[in-house]
Amino acid sequence: MRLIQQRTDEGTFLIGALRIAHGEVFARDYFETMGPGTFYWLAIFFKLFGTTFLASRLCLFLTTLGSTTLMIFLSRRVCGDYWKLPCMIMIGTYYGSLWPAISHHSDSNLLVLLAVTCLVVWLDKHSNLLLMAAGILAGMTTFVILPKGALLLFAILIWLLIVKNLTQRPFPHYPM
Repeated sequence: MRLIQQRTDEGTFLIGALRIAHGEVFARDYFETMGPGTFYWLAIFFKLFGTTFLASRLCLFLTTLGSTTLMIFLSRRVCGDYWKLPCMIMIGTYYGSLWPAISHHSDSNLLVLLAVTCLVVWLDKHSNLLLMAAGILAGMTTFVILPKGALLLFAILIWLLIVKNLTQRPFPHYPM
């Protein structure tokens, strides 16, 4: 069904991505109030697969698949036996009447989930590359939605501060 729903910003994103795919530059040749990240993300798909509606739906599919897969991974990691509950809450609230539609919210949520996944895996592996990837993903989130990316970076710093404080303090030894 080649239909763009009303009351969404999808048309704005499709037109902006088409402009970028045809060589225009965001904020030089045109300007929108949304951040440029979603325009460039969708323009990559237009460059790879042509400027078709199918390319836009492939972008939406991969964004949705990535978000759902990461949510399942994080839920299984954090919730144990009740891992299905966060996934059901996400699907019940995230994919409402406005889905399927290209959105800067879904793109930024994918980047946030990727950053959090990097931090969760970092807890096991302690690789500096994972911390760098989380920081880069926070910057990319800022490229899509500025406040969400800034708050993500702030949350990452608080997370690292808490982990540092928890690992530096020795556990109290109680005499038996």
